[in-house]
Amino acid sequence: LSSPHSDHGVSRSQCSQCRYSVQSSCWRACAREHVSSHLLDHWDYSLEVARNGVMPPTKQPSALASLAQSALAAQLVSLCRTLQTVAQETTPAHALSIAQTRLRPLWISSLPGCVRARLLEEGAGILATPVPDTGAMGAGPVPLYLLSLLLAPDIKRLRVELCCYYGCSHQAALLRLLTNQGSGLESLQLARSALLRLDHNLLHSALLSAASLQRLILQNIASDSILTVVGSACKNLTVLDVAHSRQVTDAGLRQLFLQVEIRDKTQTTRCRNDVKGKLKTMRWSCLRKLLRPFSHLGFSRNSETKMADVSFLLEYCESRNPLCKSLRVLNIANTAVTSAGVLLALRSAPGIHSLGD
Repeated sequence: LSSPHSDHGVSRSQCSQCRYSVQSSCWRACAREHVSSHLLDHWDYSLEVARNGVMPPTKQPSALASLAQSALAAQLVSLCRTLQTVAQETTPAHALSIAQTRLRPLWISSLPGCVRARLLEEGAGILATPVPDTGAMGAGPVPLYLLSLLLAPDIKRLRVELCCYYGCSHQAALLRLLTNQGSGLESLQLARSALLRLDHNLLHSALLSAASLQRLILQNIASDSILTVVGSACKNLTVLDVAHSRQVTDAGLRQLFLQVEIRDKTQTTRCRNDVKGKLKTMRWSCLRKLLRPFSHLGFSRNSETKMADVSFLLEYCESRNPLCKSLRVLNIANTAVTSAGVLLALRSAPGIHSLGD
């Protein structure tokens, strides 16, 4: 509004664009009588600038880099779905070989790790949306092909969508790929739609290769046996999230934090010097039930004759796993862990400052 002037003592103003003259004391009523709706919007905008002293926010177009990244991620997903079609027409091994030997070198050499990490994240988001006309989610080997094209040791953060049934060949190949190309991971999230078992040997190899892994997310898929694998393979873990995993119990936390060995009494001196932890000495008669499943290894009733020799003893050795020193966050919300398990965790890893979200 500009050119204020007086008309019979009434302050008036004139719009610099439309040249309509209105009374400032009742400008809305005059505007509705003399101007169109688009001019009213213009005045609202001008008054907001005058009142607040700042320009109101306006819609900005997406950055060119973001648009290019989205287009490239869509092309990658389309390429991976083409590889899935090739696998159906030939064999999955042939399609995976094409991805790793012919296509992967171009992507790895052309794009730095930070760009490939963003493409992996955006590609996973595209796969998580329902497929048009079917409503089905992206599944099968497509995430495997996406990782085989882009994953390398220079990628630090990764979220992997696992297959939903045990023994899946794609899941096994994916874990092997993590073992070979995921050595630089610092944060890993394993996700799956169903709560079924993982191959513990392959998971152990994948976690062991990621020596710098500090953050591991296993929501809804962890179990006591998986915690055993994590405790033995992850030495520098600071965050472990197993929330909503109902198969995680107090026994699993013990296996996560403590490494258990049963040794012959003849090795007592070496055990006491090398192992830091709690040592419990038990006679053979106290361990017959414990060793019953291993009878095929030579433990039989004839072995009880050794009880006459008081020097024949076994030692139950518990030592803390390395992650006890580094762990800071352990999310066990909505699991089967009791207060006894919580006390065990706090006693074993005194650096923990959070047990929930």
